[in-house]
Amino acid sequence: MRRIAILAVLIAGLVLPAPLSFAHGNQFVCARVTISDDGHVALELTADYSDNPNIADAAEARQVLRECLQIGLGDQRLPLEHFAPLQFSERDQYSADSPIPPTSDPGPHRLVVASWQARLPGQRLVFVAKERTPIDVVLWRADDMPAPTQSRWVLLIAGDASPHFATTAVASLFGAISAQIMIMLLVFPLLVLFVRTLTHRRLAVSSRLEN
Repeated sequence: MRRIAILAVLIAGLVLPAPLSFAHGNQFVCARVTISDDGHVALELTADYSDNPNIADAAEARQVLRECLQIGLGDQRLPLEHFAPLQFSERDQYSADSPIPPTSDPGPHRLVVASWQARLPGQRLVFVAKERTPIDVVLWRADDMPAPTQSRWVLLIAGDASPHFATTAVASLFGAISAQIMIMLLVFPLLVLFVRTLTHRRLAVSSRLEN
C-alpha cells in the first residue's frame, strides 16, 4: 500500500499542479545524482525531519541518510562511506529540481542534507535502498532529462535497486605520468649506449687517420 500511495504522488506530478501532487512528498528521502564525464559521481540526499513520522530530529535524520542507500558494483553492496565521507548541512528549502520544488512548497522546512562524491571511473553501478526500513527514497539524475513521456523520478523501497549508471573510464593523471617515466627509464640507457658507441667509433676513425 505504501508503494502504491507514493507512486500515485509521483505519477500525479506529471499531470497535476505541484502543490497538489507533492503535498506529502517530504515523507521520503530525496536522492539527487550527478555523474560527470571524468568519472565523478555526486549524490545529494535530503531528509525533512519536521514532518516525517519516521525521523524524530536532525541527529536521526543524519543516521537515516548514512544508511538509506548503498552502492552496488557487480555482486558487491557497499556503504557510501566506504568510498568517501558524507558532508552534512541544514537547509529550509528543497532544491529547485526536487520532487518538492520551492515553488510548490516554500516551507520553511527542517532539512538535513548529506553531500557525497567519489571518483568511480569505468564502472556500472546502482544505488540500492536499505532493506527492512520504512524510509523510502525518490532518486533522480540531475544532469539527464528523460523523454517527455517518461517519469524523471525512481522510487526505491526497502531493497530496491536503481537503474544502472555507467561512468566514463578516464586514465588517471598519475598513471599517465608513471607511464612516461617508465618509458624514459627504458629509453635513457639505450640512448647512453648509442652515444658511447658513436663516440668510440669516431675516436677509432680519428686514430686511424692520424696513423
